[in-house]
Amino acid sequence: MDVLSDVTQAIRLKGLISGGLELAAPWGMRVPKREHPSFYAVARGNCVVEVEGVEGTHSLAGGDLFFLPRGTAHVIRDARRTRPQPYEKVMSCASRDGRPGSPGDGNGR
Repeated sequence: MDVLSDVTQAIRLKGLISGGLELAAPWGMRVPKREHPSFYAVARGNCVVEVEGVEGTHSLAGGDLFFLPRGTAHVIRDARRTRPQPYEKVMSCASRDGRPGSPGDGNGR
Protein backbone atom coordinates (compact mmCIF):
# COMPACT_ATOMS: atom_id res chain seq x y z
CA MET A 1 0.00 0.00 0.00
CA ASP A 2 0.98 3.61 -0.44
CA VAL A 3 1.47 6.04 2.45
CA LEU A 4 -1.86 7.85 1.90
CA SER A 5 -3.77 4.55 2.00
CA ASP A 6 -1.98 3.63 5.22
CA VAL A 7 -2.92 6.96 6.80
CA THR A 8 -6.59 6.80 5.77
CA GLN A 9 -6.84 3.27 7.17
CA ALA A 10 -5.14 4.29 10.42
CA ILE A 11 -7.68 7.08 11.00
CA ARG A 12 -10.53 4.78 9.96
CA LEU A 13 -11.61 6.90 7.01
CA LYS A 14 -14.58 5.02 5.60
CA GLY A 15 -15.62 7.16 2.68
CA LEU A 16 -14.29 9.84 0.44
CA ILE A 17 -15.92 12.61 -1.52
CA SER A 18 -13.45 14.15 -3.88
CA GLY A 19 -13.32 16.83 -6.48
CA GLY A 20 -11.02 19.38 -7.89
CA LEU A 21 -11.13 23.09 -8.37
CA GLU A 22 -8.91 25.20 -10.57
CA LEU A 23 -8.84 28.66 -9.01
CA ALA A 24 -7.26 31.93 -10.10
CA ALA A 25 -6.49 34.78 -7.69
CA PRO A 26 -8.21 36.31 -5.94
CA TRP A 27 -10.09 33.40 -4.39
CA GLY A 28 -10.98 32.26 -0.90
CA MET A 29 -13.57 30.19 0.91
CA ARG A 30 -14.75 29.85 4.47
CA VAL A 31 -15.47 26.18 5.20
CA PRO A 32 -17.80 25.51 8.15
CA LYS A 33 -17.30 22.76 10.72
CA ARG A 34 -18.23 19.40 9.20
CA GLU A 35 -18.92 15.84 10.19
CA HIS A 36 -16.16 14.54 7.93
CA PRO A 37 -12.46 15.37 7.49
CA SER A 38 -11.19 17.94 5.01
CA PHE A 39 -8.25 17.12 2.77
CA TYR A 40 -6.48 19.37 0.27
CA ALA A 41 -3.83 18.54 -2.30
CA VAL A 42 -2.28 21.62 -3.92
CA ALA A 43 -1.36 20.76 -7.50
CA ARG A 44 0.31 24.09 -8.29
CA GLY A 45 0.44 27.63 -7.01
CA ASN A 46 0.21 28.74 -3.39
CA CYS A 47 -2.45 29.25 -0.76
CA VAL A 48 -2.87 29.83 2.95
CA VAL A 49 -5.07 27.98 5.43
CA GLU A 50 -6.34 29.32 8.74
CA VAL A 51 -7.87 26.76 11.11
CA GLU A 52 -10.44 27.76 13.72
CA GLY A 53 -8.89 27.56 17.18
CA VAL A 54 -5.31 27.41 15.85
CA GLU A 55 -3.17 30.54 15.92
CA GLY A 56 -1.54 31.72 12.71
CA THR A 57 -1.73 30.63 9.09
CA HIS A 58 -0.29 27.66 7.25
CA SER A 59 1.26 28.33 3.84
CA LEU A 60 0.88 25.65 1.18
CA ALA A 61 2.52 25.32 -2.23
CA GLY A 62 2.27 22.97 -5.19
CA GLY A 63 2.83 19.38 -4.04
CA ASP A 64 1.66 20.03 -0.45
CA LEU A 65 -1.12 18.13 1.30
CA PHE A 66 -3.25 19.45 4.16
CA PHE A 67 -5.54 17.27 6.26
CA LEU A 68 -8.02 18.25 8.97
CA PRO A 69 -9.18 14.97 10.52
CA ARG A 70 -12.02 16.41 12.63
CA GLY A 71 -13.76 18.57 10.06
CA THR A 72 -12.74 21.76 11.88
CA ALA A 73 -13.96 25.07 10.43
CA HIS A 74 -11.27 26.77 8.35
CA VAL A 75 -10.50 29.35 5.68
CA ILE A 76 -8.46 28.56 2.59
CA ARG A 77 -7.48 31.31 0.15
CA ASP A 78 -4.86 32.55 -2.26
CA ALA A 79 -3.53 35.26 0.09
CA ARG A 80 -4.21 36.46 3.61
CA ARG A 81 -5.68 39.74 2.35
CA THR A 82 -8.30 38.06 0.12
CA ARG A 83 -11.80 38.11 1.58
CA PRO A 84 -13.18 34.56 1.68
CA GLN A 85 -16.63 33.64 0.39
CA PRO A 86 -18.86 31.02 2.04
CA TYR A 87 -18.03 27.49 0.90
CA GLU A 88 -21.55 26.97 -0.48
CA LYS A 89 -21.28 30.08 -2.65
CA VAL A 90 -17.95 28.99 -4.14
CA MET A 91 -19.20 25.48 -4.82
CA SER A 92 -22.50 26.69 -6.32
CA CYS A 93 -20.48 28.64 -8.90
CA ALA A 94 -18.29 25.67 -9.86
CA SER A 95 -19.07 24.12 -13.21
CA ARG A 96 -18.99 20.38 -13.78
CA ASP A 97 -15.38 20.61 -14.96
CA GLY A 98 -14.28 22.10 -11.62
CA ARG A 99 -13.67 25.62 -12.82
CA PRO A 100 -15.66 28.07 -10.74
CA GLY A 101 -17.45 30.95 -12.37
CA SER A 102 -17.98 34.35 -10.88
CA PRO A 103 -20.46 34.34 -7.98
CA GLY A 104 -23.70 35.78 -9.24
CA ASP A 105 -23.02 35.39 -12.98
CA GLY A 106 -25.88 32.90 -13.20
CA ASN A 107 -24.17 30.31 -15.36
CA GLY A 108 -21.16 29.11 -13.41
CA ARG A 109 -18.73 30.86 -15.76
